Amino acid sequence: MLSYHTRRLVYASVALLVIYTTVQIFRPPKLIDLQDREAQLKQIAKMIQSGTNNKLWRGGQACRHPRLEVNSSEIMRFIKPQGPLQCSEEKDWVEMTGGTAKITQAARDRYGDIECSFTDITRTDDFYTRTGITTTTHTEFNLEASDFVRVRCISESGKKWSSILAGVRNDQDVCDKTGWDQLSPTALGLNVLMFGFDSLSHNTFIRKLPRSYAFLRDHLGAHVMEGYNIVGDGTPQALIPILTGKTELELPDTRKRMGDKAAFVNVYPFIWNEFAKSGYVTAYLEDTPSNGIWTYRLKGFDAEPTDHYMRTFFLEAE
Repeated sequence: MLSYHTRRLVYASVALLVIYTTVQIFRPPKLIDLQDREAQLKQIAKMIQSGTNNKLWRGGQACRHPRLEVNSSEIMRFIKPQGPLQCSEEKDWVEMTGGTAKITQAARDRYGDIECSFTDITRTDDFYTRTGITTTTHTEFNLEASDFVRVRCISESGKKWSSILAGVRNDQDVCDKTGWDQLSPTALGLNVLMFGFDSLSHNTFIRKLPRSYAFLRDHLGAHVMEGYNIVGDGTPQALIPILTGKTELELPDTRKRMGDKAAFVNVYPFIWNEFAKSGYVTAYLEDTPSNGIWTYRLKGFDAEPTDHYMRTFFLEAE
């Protein structure tokens, strides 16, 4: 017969074994290391394959997009009309055309002789700007060092006006490598423009911009991509696939939190690089620098990604 102390030891061992087994059975699956991008890709592929096989086995459609009524009463009660934006009644004293900023005749007629100082705004990196040379004139100013300039004007009566303006400077280096004559003989010879409205759903675009939607669809014959979808969670997951043909996980790691291991976003194979190779002038504009698509979570660009890059302007304006 086992001694008292031996029996207690056996009971304790059995109890510990039962507890361990129970925990192993009911604990959630092991989380994937978010730094292991290959493991994440495999897990996503496994989930997609599993879900697809189940639906196809039942004879169903693997990916079924819901058809939502645009003006459904369930959603329209949350859609409130908004009044028009109220802009200043004071017209700009200086207007930009191409790469030339000119003091308007209307401003001179109203305030008399006007003197304006123009200070170039240049890029340090994706997070900082710096100011350049200041030029004073009573007529016009041509952009040379930058596409952006800070303007301060004073009339002969002492009234002041100031703003930050953006234009397109005549950059000889860009001119030398671009032009319609550099396109291949089979090229369509078209300008290519992409406009994106973040946090704006397909149906909200139709509700709030009906004339734009009608113009695109009826006048231009646009193709409405009813099945287009985001590939992941967040704005980068909406843009990275359409601009590079890949998901973020398939590309080099550019996340800030990876520190020195992170690459700059220039490493991505952006579509505008292909246009540049074909002789196109390229530009990229994003109007909310504090929540930048490539700078909020990612490391940003070390060199400007396109010939004309508006982040410098909006950093200074913000």
